[in-house]
Amino acid sequence: MPSFILYIIAAIIILSIIAYFIQEKFIFKPEKLKQDFEFKYDAPFEEYFFDVEPGVRINGLHFFRNNPKGLILYFHGNTRSIKGWAKYARDFYRYDYDVVLVDYRGFGKSTGKRTEQKLLSDMQFVYSELLTGGLKM
Repeated sequence: MPSFILYIIAAIIILSIIAYFIQEKFIFKPEKLKQDFEFKYDAPFEEYFFDVEPGVRINGLHFFRNNPKGLILYFHGNTRSIKGWAKYARDFYRYDYDVVLVDYRGFGKSTGKRTEQKLLSDMQFVYSELLTGGLKM
């Protein structure tokens, strides 16, 4: 009986180690888009790229109003890309707010390898660029 319990404990430990190393595959479900993909929406928008570091570009969409009350930076969930999440921009857009949606590294047209620290620093970079008005097409 004790050896049976040791096998169960060993199996749990091995499965836990495997799950740790492949957890990103379970958590993130990115939709990758070709660089020449063209977004099409009813509301006026512009596409932007944020050059975070050499070889890394963060893609974003800016839905704009003529006289906005403010700007909302929208971070989507762990699946798809801004192509599918852009429909939620209208929830803010209809109340006269500009909305900027960005994709994370490896999502949509954004490039680079994703890590937790890089994701956080990328979004801080985008936020800082929006504060200073440094949008790049």
